[in-house]
Amino acid sequence: MNASTENNRPSAPGIVLSVGQCGFDNGQMRELIRSLDPALELRVADDVEETIDQLASAQGLIRLVLVNRVLDVDGSSGIDLIRKIRASADRFGNIPLMLVSDREPAQAQAIAEGAMPGFGKSALRSAQTRDRVRQAIESGG
Repeated sequence: MNASTENNRPSAPGIVLSVGQCGFDNGQMRELIRSLDPALELRVADDVEETIDQLASAQGLIRLVLVNRVLDVDGSSGIDLIRKIRASADRFGNIPLMLVSDREPAQAQAIAEGAMPGFGKSALRSAQTRDRVRQAIESGG
Protein backbone atom coordinates (compact mmCIF):
# COMPACT_ATOMS: atom_id res chain seq x y z
CA MET A 1 0.00 0.00 0.00
CA ASN A 2 1.42 3.42 -0.83
CA ALA A 3 1.35 6.60 1.24
CA SER A 4 -1.46 8.21 -0.75
CA THR A 5 -3.72 5.19 -0.29
CA GLU A 6 -3.03 5.09 3.44
CA ASN A 7 -3.76 8.79 3.77
CA ASN A 8 -7.22 8.52 2.15
CA ARG A 9 -8.68 6.10 4.67
CA PRO A 10 -11.44 7.31 6.97
CA SER A 11 -10.15 8.76 10.22
CA ALA A 12 -9.62 6.26 13.00
CA PRO A 13 -9.88 7.09 16.70
CA GLY A 14 -6.22 7.99 16.56
CA ILE A 15 -3.33 8.28 14.15
CA VAL A 16 0.32 7.37 14.47
CA LEU A 17 2.46 9.17 11.91
CA SER A 18 5.55 7.32 10.68
CA VAL A 19 8.08 9.72 9.18
CA GLY A 20 11.02 8.94 6.94
CA GLN A 21 10.96 5.14 7.15
CA CYS A 22 11.47 2.90 4.13
CA GLY A 23 8.54 0.74 2.98
CA PHE A 24 9.73 -2.35 4.84
CA ASP A 25 10.17 -0.42 8.09
CA ASN A 26 6.73 1.16 7.73
CA GLY A 27 5.33 -2.37 7.55
CA GLN A 28 7.12 -3.21 10.78
CA MET A 29 5.77 -0.02 12.42
CA ARG A 30 2.27 -0.91 11.24
CA GLU A 31 2.52 -4.36 12.86
CA LEU A 32 3.67 -2.79 16.12
CA ILE A 33 0.87 -0.20 16.17
CA ARG A 34 -1.86 -2.70 15.25
CA SER A 35 -0.65 -5.07 17.97
CA LEU A 36 -1.15 -2.27 20.51
CA ASP A 37 -4.53 -1.07 19.24
CA PRO A 38 -6.12 -2.28 15.98
CA ALA A 39 -8.24 0.90 15.83
CA LEU A 40 -5.17 3.10 15.42
CA GLU A 41 -4.33 4.20 11.90
CA LEU A 42 -0.72 4.38 10.74
CA ARG A 43 -0.06 7.16 8.27
CA VAL A 44 3.17 7.70 6.41
CA ALA A 45 5.06 10.91 5.65
CA ASP A 46 8.21 10.76 3.56
CA ASP A 47 9.70 14.21 4.10
CA VAL A 48 9.52 17.37 6.20
CA GLU A 49 6.91 19.12 4.04
CA GLU A 50 4.59 16.11 4.01
CA THR A 51 5.00 15.74 7.78
CA ILE A 52 4.05 19.36 8.43
CA ASP A 53 1.07 19.06 6.06
CA GLN A 54 -0.19 15.94 7.84
CA LEU A 55 0.29 17.46 11.28
CA ALA A 56 -1.74 20.49 10.19
CA SER A 57 -4.53 18.52 8.50
CA ALA A 58 -4.98 15.91 11.24
CA GLN A 59 -4.66 18.15 14.28
CA GLY A 60 -6.15 16.56 17.35
CA LEU A 61 -6.06 13.07 15.85
CA ILE A 62 -2.33 12.37 15.84
CA ARG A 63 -1.36 10.49 18.98
CA LEU A 64 2.34 9.90 18.19
CA VAL A 65 4.94 10.77 15.57
CA LEU A 66 7.72 8.21 14.93
CA VAL A 67 10.64 9.97 13.24
CA ASN A 68 13.50 8.12 11.56
CA ARG A 69 16.97 9.49 12.40
CA VAL A 70 17.67 10.01 8.68
CA LEU A 71 14.62 10.42 6.45
CA ASP A 72 14.77 7.69 3.82
CA VAL A 73 13.57 9.71 0.82
CA ASP A 74 15.88 12.73 1.01
CA GLY A 75 18.44 12.03 3.75
CA SER A 76 17.35 14.97 5.88
CA SER A 77 17.75 14.91 9.64
CA GLY A 78 14.98 13.52 11.80
CA ILE A 79 16.37 15.46 14.75
CA ASP A 80 16.06 18.70 12.76
CA LEU A 81 12.44 17.75 12.06
CA ILE A 82 11.79 17.15 15.77
CA ARG A 83 13.30 20.57 16.50
CA LYS A 84 11.06 22.18 13.85
CA ILE A 85 7.90 20.54 15.22
CA ARG A 86 8.74 21.58 18.78
CA ALA A 87 9.44 25.14 17.59
CA SER A 88 5.88 25.13 16.21
CA ALA A 89 4.24 24.05 19.47
CA ASP A 90 1.80 26.94 19.16
CA ARG A 91 0.59 25.34 15.94
CA PHE A 92 0.84 21.62 16.72
CA GLY A 93 0.69 21.43 20.50
CA ASN A 94 2.78 18.95 22.40
CA ILE A 95 2.32 15.88 20.19
CA PRO A 96 4.48 13.02 21.45
CA LEU A 97 7.53 12.51 19.24
CA MET A 98 9.91 9.54 19.25
CA LEU A 99 13.13 9.06 17.33
CA VAL A 100 13.62 5.70 15.63
CA SER A 101 17.35 5.03 15.91
CA ASP A 102 19.69 2.51 17.52
CA ARG A 103 22.25 5.27 18.10
CA GLU A 104 22.27 6.43 21.72
CA PRO A 105 23.82 9.86 20.99
CA ALA A 106 21.01 10.53 18.50
CA GLN A 107 18.42 9.43 21.08
CA ALA A 108 19.95 11.79 23.66
CA GLN A 109 19.90 14.65 21.17
CA ALA A 110 16.25 13.96 20.25
CA ILE A 111 15.27 13.93 23.92
CA ALA A 112 17.11 17.24 24.41
CA GLU A 113 15.00 18.64 21.53
CA GLY A 114 11.75 17.57 23.20
CA ALA A 115 11.17 13.99 22.03
CA MET A 116 10.25 11.14 24.32
CA PRO A 117 12.75 8.28 24.69
CA GLY A 118 12.57 6.38 21.41
CA PHE A 119 13.80 3.03 20.19
CA GLY A 120 15.95 1.43 17.55
CA LYS A 121 14.77 -0.85 14.81
CA SER A 122 16.77 -3.68 16.37
CA ALA A 123 14.49 -3.42 19.44
CA LEU A 124 11.25 -3.05 17.50
CA ARG A 125 9.74 -6.26 18.85
CA SER A 126 10.93 -5.89 22.45
CA ALA A 127 8.60 -5.51 25.42
CA GLN A 128 10.34 -2.25 26.36
CA THR A 129 9.62 -0.76 22.93
CA ARG A 130 5.99 -1.87 23.08
CA ASP A 131 5.64 -0.27 26.53
CA ARG A 132 7.30 2.98 25.43
CA VAL A 133 5.14 3.28 22.34
CA ARG A 134 1.97 2.41 24.27
CA GLN A 135 2.74 5.05 26.90
CA ALA A 136 3.49 7.65 24.24
CA ILE A 137 0.21 6.94 22.44
CA GLU A 138 -1.72 7.15 25.70
CA SER A 139 -0.08 10.50 26.53
CA GLY A 140 -1.00 11.86 23.10
CA GLY A 141 -4.74 11.37 23.40
